[in-house]
Amino acid sequence: MDPLCQIALLTVSPTAKTVALVLLVAFFIVAIAVVPLEFGFYRSLQDQPFGTAVALEIIISVDIVLMLAGVVLDWYMTPRGMILLLSLMVILLVLTIWFVYWRFRLITALYSRASLRSQEELRRLLNDIAEARKQAGQAPGDGGEDGGATEEPAKKQDDD
Repeated sequence: MDPLCQIALLTVSPTAKTVALVLLVAFFIVAIAVVPLEFGFYRSLQDQPFGTAVALEIIISVDIVLMLAGVVLDWYMTPRGMILLLSLMVILLVLTIWFVYWRFRLITALYSRASLRSQEELRRLLNDIAEARKQAGQAPGDGGEDGGATEEPAKKQDDD
């Protein structure tokens, strides 16, 4: 290994270890906070195949932990270690893109299902309103006015 590269790796190490340790702790705090939200999201997708998204999420989390723990534990201080770190970064990038794709598909499925359900509810509500008007003795296009009020049209004619 080139001595300059080795010196550069060793001089960056204390700062990198501190930053990696802080990021590792922050990652665990965020992961603990977000996991209940993720379970809620997956619970709303009861009939959708979300196994791939969950697997990708787990693999991405493991990859992040490996990268940060490797910096803290000096796994990447050799050329082979640097190649390992770069490969973990490439894997993280590819998995993140794939995860975003799957998450988009799941959100689209959830939106489509909610949209169809709301359209059905709106149709049912409009049918109930029309049926209630029929039972009240009104024509569907009356706009809610009853046929017995003749005072208002007379007033309108006086104003003209």
